[in-house]
Amino acid sequence: MWRACQHWLPTLLYIAKRGVASDGHCPRCHNHQESMVHALWECKRLANVRNMCLFAKDLQVAEGMHFLDFMMVCSKSLSLFDVEFLCVIMWRIWFCRNQLIHNLDGWEVADVFQWSISFLDKWRVACKGISAVPIRSAAMAPKWRPPLPGFWKFNSDAASCYKDRMIGLGVIYRDSVGRVKLAAAHNMVATFSPLVAEALAIRFGIQLTCDNGLVPFHFESDSLQAVELVCKGNFEDTVIGPVLAKISNLLKELPNYSISYVPRTENVVAHVLAKKALVVESDYRWFDCCPPCVVRTVQSDASF
Repeated sequence: MWRACQHWLPTLLYIAKRGVASDGHCPRCHNHQESMVHALWECKRLANVRNMCLFAKDLQVAEGMHFLDFMMVCSKSLSLFDVEFLCVIMWRIWFCRNQLIHNLDGWEVADVFQWSISFLDKWRVACKGISAVPIRSAAMAPKWRPPLPGFWKFNSDAASCYKDRMIGLGVIYRDSVGRVKLAAAHNMVATFSPLVAEALAIRFGIQLTCDNGLVPFHFESDSLQAVELVCKGNFEDTVIGPVLAKISNLLKELPNYSISYVPRTENVVAHVLAKKALVVESDYRWFDCCPPCVVRTVQSDASF
């Protein structure tokens, strides 16, 4: 999966761009360019596989979506169990695709699904027997950490609904004892990639910082790529560049701040607020009180 996210698997479109004699079309359907997302999920010849994956029936794939963005959508929409299953299915799809390319044994859709179930069951049984590599429980997962006394911490996250062409942004500000100073759920009509949506969430949070004088502050996001781009100040990308430029200009007005990446388990409240933003009709903001939808999570975070 790492190679797929880096676009290092030799799809026909990939090798065509590298100068190898190929028209880049999918060897299964012959109708579309064989991009990474098409080869592993979107091809019409894989329709029955997708239909069997009931857990993934609501996944939305934008036209020309990068495979890494697709996996980010999956990680936000599916449980860890389902993401593991989906990865095994795509691994098997790639194997069967190579069988076809090299004129070896054919493949059946049902075989892909059943083989994946069997493999994953065996793998999980094997993992249970390896005491040196325990599977971390939710109780052991890292959670939100408070800022230093005198600082605010804001967490941001984004959620997307490609079907409704909507992006939800969630932001929450807390002090060193976990009290909520400000929380917000904001939506906008757009179909940006997950990376652009995460950058928009960061911009939204910094704008709230400027508007409400919440300084000094530390902000966290669970998008490593977005955090790295903000830190580097690279504005070359034509889509995300204007968003990063706005973030940079806002930060110039602020005297004392820091930025860092955190895993999803430390960013749960912002994630819930981003999801909330997708289903509300207007923007919601809470001052000096906790949003009802995240009360339990905020209380749990504060028990440090």
